[in-house]
Amino acid sequence: MKWFRILLAGVFALLAFDMDQSANVVSANTLAAAGDEFWDARFYPPGPDGQVNALVMFDNELVAGGKFRAAGQDQANRIAKWNGTAWTALGAAPFQKLCPLYYGVNGCYLEVKTLASFQGKLYAGGMFTGVLAEWDGSQWSLFGDLYGPIEPGPCYGSVNSLLVSGNEMYVGGCFFPDGFSGINQLLRWDGTTWSNFEGIEFVNVVALAMRGDDLYVSADEVWFTGASHIAKWNRLTNQWSAVNNGIPSTFEPTAMTFWGDTLIAAGSGKLYAWDGAQWSELATVTGADGEIHSLQTHGGELYVGGSFTNFAGQAIQNIAIWNGSTWRGLDQEVNGAVRSLLFDASNLYAGGNFTLADSALAPYVAKWDGSGPTCMRAERCSALARSARMGWRVGTR
Repeated sequence: MKWFRILLAGVFALLAFDMDQSANVVSANTLAAAGDEFWDARFYPPGPDGQVNALVMFDNELVAGGKFRAAGQDQANRIAKWNGTAWTALGAAPFQKLCPLYYGVNGCYLEVKTLASFQGKLYAGGMFTGVLAEWDGSQWSLFGDLYGPIEPGPCYGSVNSLLVSGNEMYVGGCFFPDGFSGINQLLRWDGTTWSNFEGIEFVNVVALAMRGDDLYVSADEVWFTGASHIAKWNRLTNQWSAVNNGIPSTFEPTAMTFWGDTLIAAGSGKLYAWDGAQWSELATVTGADGEIHSLQTHGGELYVGGSFTNFAGQAIQNIAIWNGSTWRGLDQEVNGAVRSLLFDASNLYAGGNFTLADSALAPYVAKWDGSGPTCMRAERCSALARSARMGWRVGTR
């Protein structure tokens, strides 16, 4: 029986694994504590096997996009869905490597960066050939194959931001839309027709936010009088204006959202608020990469996700919450960068580059509902996940 015990130990070494929180990587350690009996052959792969950049609800399921190649038991080309029980691939996604041939741009890229649900269809934008794709519930199509080419632009070639407002979807990034002149890398889509914006040009649109009839656009460059990196468009007047008062010209927002009537913009390790007339600084972040990647609002509070260990002078790691007067973190933190935050009716979902949520195993995506943890995967929780305190769920309903 000695040979059998050796063989069995080897099998367990493959099936059971631990997360090295300090290094933020999956280690080859074997769990050797009470509760190991909860591990089984289905535990790996648990979900997305790499970075998650974007989350959206579509057909009552959570959809994740990013850099991963597998999810659950499926091969998943940078996009997958979670139905409350299991991770599966979302069709045969047509994403292929994009290899831009522009000065200063080297290498090939393949990732989904943004997701949106619009008029009963799912849209995925990112760095791949075609840069924008549409899922109609049964099959994928590259957007250009359906409605006219969208070619990679003079930077990396990407759709960075999708924003749905009413019966329109706004598309921002670095691309050349077919049939339009200039370097205007911002378009509107009404489900049938593209519309361009006149009187302004952008280089690499990175973030969009809308309140009422005002659309705010952040880009690497904004070619409009008085604007540095942010401009505002009014849908009723069809006029653009600069949004600079009280903000450094070097500030480049990489994420924007509205908290009530206040525009929140994040970038360059800073968080600013725009009240319609003046910018004011809300917070500075430091530690790790010192960056903010995602903004969400819920229940009158502002949620900030990123890669930081100090937020507004406090020891807050990767997720911070603002109630209008004070900042706080979650009692149970994730151990790596948070790149996407999403709320449904009662849960907060986080996606990114982490492996643990508090002491629970949570590779790349987790769910917070304020109660006890279970695993965000098709199989049962490990003893480690079961031992986590109330807060994060890395899995089932």
